[in-house]
Amino acid sequence: MKIPKLLSKQMPSVWLGKLKFLGTHISTYATAMILAFTATSTYSTSIRPWMLDQGIDLPFIAYVAIVTVFIVLLFIFDYKAVMPGFFSLWNKQWYEHDNQMVADIKELKEQLDRIERMVSK
Repeated sequence: MKIPKLLSKQMPSVWLGKLKFLGTHISTYATAMILAFTATSTYSTSIRPWMLDQGIDLPFIAYVAIVTVFIVLLFIFDYKAVMPGFFSLWNKQWYEHDNQMVADIKELKEQLDRIERMVSK
């Protein structure tokens, strides 16, 4: 990596973006592991003893099934309700912050318009 590239004014933004992007993807796996450990601990230290006091013997596999169904419902909600808004905001951000792909699309559109004018003559 060249020194001038490191000293560019965009460099901190790019590196912070890379760090956040990678951290977001890694956090998915970390969150799944934390959820599994927390759910197991909660079952053995809180839920099972409380339910036994109530006269209900909830097997661990049933508890896992309930948690899994809840997570699947959260996935469905996120897919149906949250993701469309997320992608709308993402697209808006691309246009507001001079994304190179937006510039490329504009250039391609201009080239296409020139070709269409040449063909229509």
